[in-house]
Amino acid sequence: MAKQLDFTKSYWGHALHSSTWRDENGTRKQQRADKKANVKRYSVMIHHSPDPEEGDTILYEAQGGTKTGTITKVDFCWNPRDMFTVEFTVPQESPAEIAKAKRLWLRRAKNGEA
Repeated sequence: MAKQLDFTKSYWGHALHSSTWRDENGTRKQQRADKKANVKRYSVMIHHSPDPEEGDTILYEAQGGTKTGTITKVDFCWNPRDMFTVEFTVPQESPAEIAKAKRLWLRRAKNGEA
């Protein structure tokens, strides 16, 4: 059964390590499938227990708000044992959604909220 890994709040033993964040291209077959599905592929190291699995969803904060991705690959790190490198896909935003997020951010910045 798929789990949701919520990284909107980090605490000891449960964190998404942004310094390890990478864009992933994947294989040519994955690139074609990603383009057709309009998703972007990333990888990042995480601390989490229980172990993440393919098909789980990952929830994280980004500049445009909270994002959700689907884990497609899990590489286990053996020391520490609760650390993993996960590869996941995130639906891409339309240009209208990007413009809306920028307007919201600018409005918050003007009001001193950002």
